[in-house]
Amino acid sequence: MHSDFALLATITMALLVAFVGGGIFGLIIYVINYFSFSIVFPWLRPYGNWMLLAANILFGALAGALYELFERPDINDQPFLLADSEKHSRPSALSDTGLTTKSEEL
Repeated sequence: MHSDFALLATITMALLVAFVGGGIFGLIIYVINYFSFSIVFPWLRPYGNWMLLAANILFGALAGALYELFERPDINDQPFLLADSEKHSRPSALSDTGLTTKSEEL
């Protein structure tokens, strides 16, 4: 029970840090893009409003959280819509070709 809570707290904290860090990254990208491009292209100055700032922050936050989520090793290369029992019972792609992996040979 205690280890489950620690794992959940670790995952939640990692996602929170990635979400906040991505939001800060989105803010930095907004500042760099808006102020550098509005110098070169002055007609872009009216478009630098709070909605564009919020969109950049939200994009960065979601990108950071999704990157952290998909970096977990138990999520990579797993079909999303299969139950846990079906994930392990599916035949591998090599079984159709007659090839085997080292773990299948043992």
